[in-house]
Amino acid sequence: YLQYMSEAAFRKANNQLKPGEIVEETPDGRILVQGQAAVMAINALLTKVIFDENPDHEFYIEESMPLEWMYPHLSPFGIIMKINREEVPAITEEMLQQDHEFWSKYMDRLIGNWVDEDTTIEEVVKFAEDVYLKGDFSNFKGDPKFVRDDWGQKAFSKLRSGIAGIYAWRLGPQCPEHLRPKTIEEEQRLLEEADFAFRQSLALCPSSPEAVFRYSNLLAMTQRVDDAILITETCYKFDYENQGIGQLLQQLHRMKQGQAQLGQIQNSIQNLEQMYLSNKTNLDVAYKLMSNYVLTLRTNDAVRVMDELLADQNAPAETILTVASAYNDLKQYERLESALIRLVEVIPENPEAWFDLAGTQALMGKKELALQTLSKTMELSRARRAKNPSAVDLARKARGDHRFNALRVSPEFQRVLINQ
Repeated sequence: YLQYMSEAAFRKANNQLKPGEIVEETPDGRILVQGQAAVMAINALLTKVIFDENPDHEFYIEESMPLEWMYPHLSPFGIIMKINREEVPAITEEMLQQDHEFWSKYMDRLIGNWVDEDTTIEEVVKFAEDVYLKGDFSNFKGDPKFVRDDWGQKAFSKLRSGIAGIYAWRLGPQCPEHLRPKTIEEEQRLLEEADFAFRQSLALCPSSPEAVFRYSNLLAMTQRVDDAILITETCYKFDYENQGIGQLLQQLHRMKQGQAQLGQIQNSIQNLEQMYLSNKTNLDVAYKLMSNYVLTLRTNDAVRVMDELLADQNAPAETILTVASAYNDLKQYERLESALIRLVEVIPENPEAWFDLAGTQALMGKKELALQTLSKTMELSRARRAKNPSAVDLARKARGDHRFNALRVSPEFQRVLINQ
C-alpha cells in the first residue's frame, strides 16, 4: 500500500497519472487515492507479494480486471488462466490448439459451436441482434436458458475475453521484446486466435464492455476500424446509457476520419524509406521514418531502423541518444539498456548517461547492476560538482526518480547517495 501511495504521488507530481487513477493531496499534505484504477493497482501489488512469498503453491486466476504484472506469467487453463511461476516465453501452438478446442466444445453447451475461423464479425452481430435483441430463436442451436441469464452471459464472456487478452497483450507495444512473437507467422497465428477468442466472447455477450473495449482496441490496432465501430454500435444498442461505450464510439469515428491522414503518412513513409536507404546517416530522416512507423503501428519496422542505427560502430552520441529515446518511448527496455551502454562508452565522463543507464537497469529489476552503475554516476557527479557547485545534484534527482523505487529501501542505495 505504501509503495503504491509513493508511486502515485510521484506520478501526480509529474502529470503521469494512469487512466482512471484519482490522486489528491489534502491540506495537511497527505495523499489520498480513489477510483477503480487505484484499487486494482493496490490489488496488483498485494497479489504479487502473495505470489512471490509462496513459491511452493500453484496459482490460477479468474480475471476481473487486467493486472499488468501477471501477463508475462499467464497461460490459458480451461475457462480460467494459470499464473506460471516463471515467465511464459511464448504462447505455443499446442496451447493455442488446446484452448481453441476446449472453448469450441464449451460454446456448444451455451450458444452452440458455430463461431469458427471463418465466422465474420457481421455474422456475430447478426446473431446478437436476432437472438438477444429480437428474441428470434429460429436458428439458435444453444441452451435457451443461457440467453435468459444476463449474469451468465457477462461472466462467460469475461472469461473468454480474459484469455483473448493474453494473446492481444503479446501483440501490443507494452509486451517486452523477449516475449513477443519471433516471426511474422507466429504473430499472425497469435492474432488469429486472439480474434477468434474475442468473437466468441462477443457472441456470448455482445453488450459486454470488457469484450468490446478490448476487441475494438485489437481491431483498431490492425487497421480494422470499421469492424471496431460495428461491434461498438451493437453494444450501444443494448446499453445506450453507457457513457464509456458512447465515448469509445466517438473515438472510433474520429479515428476513421483520420484514416485519410493515415494514408498521407503511409505515402510519406515510402518517400522516407527511399531517402533512408540512400543515406542511413541522415538522422533527421531516420527519426521521421521511425516516428511514422510508430504512428502506423509498424513497431517492428521502427525497431529495425533503430537497431540499424545502433549497429553502426561509429555512431556518434547524438545518434545513440536519439535511438535510446525512441527505445524508451516504445518501452523496449532491453534495447534501451544496450543503447545506453554504448552511450557511456562514447561519452564515459557524462554522469547523466550513467544515471539513465542505472535507472533503466533498476526498472528492469537488475538491482545489483543498477547500484554499481549508480555508484559510477555519483562518482562522476561528485567530481563535476567539485568543479561546478551549481551543476545538477544527481543524488537528489535519484531520490525522486520513480525508476529507483525498488532500490530505495536498500541500505546500499542510501550509502551510494550519501557518499555523494
